[in-house]
Amino acid sequence: MKFNKATVAGVVGNILEWYDFAVFGYLAKEIGANFFPSDDQSTSLVETFSVYGGAFFARPLGGVFFGFIGDRYGRKRSLMISLLLMTICTFAMGCLPSHEVIGHAAPALLVILRLAQGFSVGGQLVGSFIYTIESAPPEKRAQTGALCLGTANLGSALGSGVAFVLHKSLGSKKVQEWGWRIPFLGGLVIGFASLYLQKIAEESVQFDEKKRSSLQSNKDVSPFMQLMKKHKKELFFGAANIMVSPCAFYLWYMWLPTFQTTLMRNPIPDDGVNFLLSAVFLFLSLPFLALFGWIADKYSIKFNSILGCVLITALSPPCLYLVTFGNIGLTILAYFLVTVAMALFGSVVACQLCMSFPVSIRFTAVGISYNIAQAIFGGTVSIIATELAAKDEISPSYYICGIGFINLICLIYVGYEERLNENYYSLYGRPRPQKANQVSAHISTPTQTYLQDDLLE
Repeated sequence: MKFNKATVAGVVGNILEWYDFAVFGYLAKEIGANFFPSDDQSTSLVETFSVYGGAFFARPLGGVFFGFIGDRYGRKRSLMISLLLMTICTFAMGCLPSHEVIGHAAPALLVILRLAQGFSVGGQLVGSFIYTIESAPPEKRAQTGALCLGTANLGSALGSGVAFVLHKSLGSKKVQEWGWRIPFLGGLVIGFASLYLQKIAEESVQFDEKKRSSLQSNKDVSPFMQLMKKHKKELFFGAANIMVSPCAFYLWYMWLPTFQTTLMRNPIPDDGVNFLLSAVFLFLSLPFLALFGWIADKYSIKFNSILGCVLITALSPPCLYLVTFGNIGLTILAYFLVTVAMALFGSVVACQLCMSFPVSIRFTAVGISYNIAQAIFGGTVSIIATELAAKDEISPSYYICGIGFINLICLIYVGYEERLNENYYSLYGRPRPQKANQVSAHISTPTQTYLQDDLLE
């Protein structure tokens, strides 16, 4: 795939912003000891994961705010503001005094900065995949969307890798005392490097001067009000059709490394190997996302979504069971199976959401639907899993099964096959194969119409 400046700027910003956001989860134990000291480590972890999850509930607000900026003033401007906010908050987090120094003010300031991070990331990832998909060739939009989610995984992998290096080089004691600050302070440098890349990139192809001029004439109606008036159903199913993804992702790649050393009945040594495994498989998810994105572009978005959802749901209990043995080989096998299943489902998430809304409200609509799913299911899974694992090590996987089953019902109920086939053909400007008894009016759905108007200009 050939990369233009927009794609490079979008994905690099994605990597760095998700590094900043994810590193908090990987250092949850150390942050908990400094800001939520307790004799009971599980209590300290629950409080830390509550702060971690609280940031997710600021994400829909960030989606509305940055969506308004992106829909009115351009994708590029919205991305730059969100990245600047994330960079400042991450650096400030690394400078925070601990509970031992300033008492209850320390966790209060931590909560404020974490909420600001969540607010920022609510616009960044969504803006990134809208920006890059709108700038991509029509026949490669699923691949491009998969690349964006893949680079978010790389950002999380970078955070996991840094946590591994810290534990290996400094040891657990020094990491808990002061080493946990290093990844947050280092975010300042890489954040401003990303800002420079986004500054030199061009605006999204679809959000050009002609489109911007037409949007200015409709400035009296906000994108949010347009969304609430005409697209409530699409908004609901936009969130419902992807909810298993954040639930499984944050359990397997963010929560599981802490579970392995702290909550398992047979915990593994706290030598950083758990973080390394998470980083390796987040990195390995990228080629799988690229492959499945290519399949979606060439054949079927529906296939990826349905089969991916089924596999995530079915594989979660046996894979988590394998992890509880504490055997490195079985853990690698579990990670591999889950990574393939999640890559299959995740390869079409970005393109599917972008296909559901017209360009005039797309940033706002996708920002709200995507971040609602992230907040409700990604933001709470670490807390729920920690409580469940205290009673039964395998029970967190049953929670994923329940969410996956509901997700599958929503995919089927919404009339997924016909709607996505219509949108798929209109997205790429290809004539849909007609059956003999099929009337041409059938393909003139509202969604198809604005996809033709927006994506084929």
